[in-house]
Amino acid sequence: MLKSVVQIHLPPPFQPLDRYHDLLQTMTKHPLKASFIFSLFAIVLIATEAINTPAKGIFLINSYAQTMRNFPEAALRGTIAFKAPPEIVLDGKPERLSPGARIKNEHNLLVLTAALAGKEFVVNYKRENIGGMVSEVWILSSEEAKVERKNPAQ
Repeated sequence: MLKSVVQIHLPPPFQPLDRYHDLLQTMTKHPLKASFIFSLFAIVLIATEAINTPAKGIFLINSYAQTMRNFPEAALRGTIAFKAPPEIVLDGKPERLSPGARIKNEHNLLVLTAALAGKEFVVNYKRENIGGMVSEVWILSSEEAKVERKNPAQ
């Protein structure tokens, strides 16, 4: 009787780390090389992301300039000069900012009062209901300042 023997040659099982064996050995034996490799990888990854991402930030300032902000009806128009925080001069009269007052620049971003010391701006502002101190300030862009605003008292 003849017996036939069929041999099947299977490839060795796939070892995903085989390709990176040398790299892994280098990283475990030399931590400085490992940190350099990771840093290089991060730089390449960030650069690749920057190249593939559309330039959103370039048009960010222009989009702010094209949109007008909506201010509350109760907001008043005035000129403000920032002194040592929380002291301000509002329409020529000394005033104080309330604790936790929010000041937003032309781009609607919060600004610290210390960064504005010694500067003067055209603003819309709101007062607190109880103490009457200035609680919110919006620094106006030149386009926003041109738009007339009726004060609620008028």
